[in-house]
Amino acid sequence: SGRHYAGALNIPVDQVQARISEFGDKNSPIVVYCQSGGRSGMAKQILEAAGFTKVTNGGGVADMMR
Repeated sequence: SGRHYAGALNIPVDQVQARISEFGDKNSPIVVYCQSGGRSGMAKQILEAAGFTKVTNGGGVADMMR
């Protein structure tokens, strides 16, 4: 539906690995979310495998808007 959280950066899950440098400090808190929560779960795994230590899966966009 195209909604997004204010200040969010839209990076499709298939681009997370290629754009890993855009996530900044590996110890900074990062919240990932998507339409339903499935792709954000995959993004969380990719980021953690790359050494990010504070990744939270916020779930679906409806959850984030609450």
